[in-house]
Amino acid sequence: MFSAMMPKKNEFFVQFNNHADRCAAAGNAMMRMMTQLGRSPEEVSRLIQEIDMAESSGDDIEHETIVMLHKSFITPIDRDQIHMITSGLDSILDRIQDVGESVTLYDIREATPEAREMAEIAADAVEKVRKAVALLDNLAEAATALEHCKAVDELESKADKVWRAGMSRLFREEKDPVQIIKLKGMYQILEDVLDAAGGLDREFPSDGLGQPYPRRSHPRQRVRNPQWKLNPRF
Repeated sequence: MFSAMMPKKNEFFVQFNNHADRCAAAGNAMMRMMTQLGRSPEEVSRLIQEIDMAESSGDDIEHETIVMLHKSFITPIDRDQIHMITSGLDSILDRIQDVGESVTLYDIREATPEAREMAEIAADAVEKVRKAVALLDNLAEAATALEHCKAVDELESKADKVWRAGMSRLFREEKDPVQIIKLKGMYQILEDVLDAAGGLDREFPSDGLGQPYPRRSHPRQRVRNPQWKLNPRF
């Protein structure tokens, strides 16, 4: 009777990994899309579709994970943490999709150097999240997982500097107010991708995985979940 309510040991972690893979694929497509702006409209359209497909697939994975969660009597980690991880990964995909949609919505035909750099940094941060997620079921790799989280924080700081430089140059050099509004919106949406990646990273509990490292102060930083322990039944 209860066997049907007992998920296989790695079932949730497989879902996390699949979800994170979609995030990394979408992040890579976003980065390539930004480099193609002003070069190949056809390739930009194709990459936007690639992002949409990854986001749609991610929605399916999130739904499957939540259904699995509600059907499971015992879970390998805390239920709230499972929900937090899958929701955080979904948020990353949503923000990346926003970048693709903004290109069409704002009719952006060419990316600034700062926008391309922010997209590259964001894709790198999402890849670091993917690597950290892949280690969630392995306590022996706790230090490595936390190093990936630390790298995400550092990339956020780097992106903040690029954002400030881009905004400064935009207001100094751009004379068209419509173009200012478009690019300002693009910069903010790219920043949102970094915030989503950093938001999930900051939710990764460290107690039980090893000593937490110092986190940089961030105005949107959420409270970290203090416990991360694999259920001894698994």
